[in-house]
Amino acid sequence: MASRLEEMMQARRDVREDMLQNGTNPYPQEGHRTHTNQQALDLADGKKATIAGRVRAMRGHGKIRFVDVHDEFTKIQVVFKQDETADFAAIKNFHTGDFIRVTGERFTTNAGEASLLRASSTCFPKRSARCQIPGTAFLTKRNAIAVVRST
Repeated sequence: MASRLEEMMQARRDVREDMLQNGTNPYPQEGHRTHTNQQALDLADGKKATIAGRVRAMRGHGKIRFVDVHDEFTKIQVVFKQDETADFAAIKNFHTGDFIRVTGERFTTNAGEASLLRASSTCFPKRSARCQIPGTAFLTKRNAIAVVRST
C-alpha cells in the first residue's frame, strides 16, 4: 500500500504527464505580471490585466469555475467560463497551492464580486519532491515567478 506522500507525488507526476501530452510546458520559464491583485481589482470593468499568485480555493457551478488567487496581500477571484475558454479542461491541472499566472478582463459578477474573466493562464505546478528540482517554479519576494535552474 502506497503512503500518502507517494500518492501525492504520483498525482503530481500524472498532472505533469497530462500537461506534456496536451502540449503544455509544465515548467514555463517566465511568469511576469502587469498588475498586483489589488491593482487589478481597482481597474474599471473591461480593462485587461495579468496577475500571478497562489491558488487558495477552487469551486465550480456547471460550465463555470471560480479560482481564488492570492498574491502577497490580496485575493482576486478568477472566472473560467466553458463557453469562452478553448482549453477549459486544462483547469483540472490546477490544484490548491499551485502558482498560476492569469491574463483576463476585469469584470463584476452577478453577485457583485470584482473578478478577472480569464482569457489565458499558465500553471506553475508544485514540485514533486521535497528538494528543489530544476525546472520547478516559485514566487520571489518581488512577485516574479522564478524557475529553479540546474547548476
